[in-house]
Amino acid sequence: MKKMINIEGDSLTANVESALTAVAAADLEGKLRVAADDEKIKNMYIDLKNVQYVSSAGLRVFLSMHRLMKERDGRFVLKNVNEEVSGIIRLTGFEKIFEVE
Repeated sequence: MKKMINIEGDSLTANVESALTAVAAADLEGKLRVAADDEKIKNMYIDLKNVQYVSSAGLRVFLSMHRLMKERDGRFVLKNVNEEVSGIIRLTGFEKIFEVE
């Protein structure tokens, strides 16, 4: 899975470039945790423009990062969510938890 993580000020943006399978989700979580280890990171934006599938493991990563940003009084936002991934988020009820743009 190809990813790009950018940090600007107190915001982290992760551009995810492939399906978030269980293996890919574990890799993403590790990279996000290392990057967000800096307490100054309060906002996290996950760009899913090129993602067609998110596994339950991927949703767990999102939930974990959402909680971390909430603890820091920040935002966790899923951006550029396509219809397939949006359907998964709605089906699981996470649209009530995550901010989706």
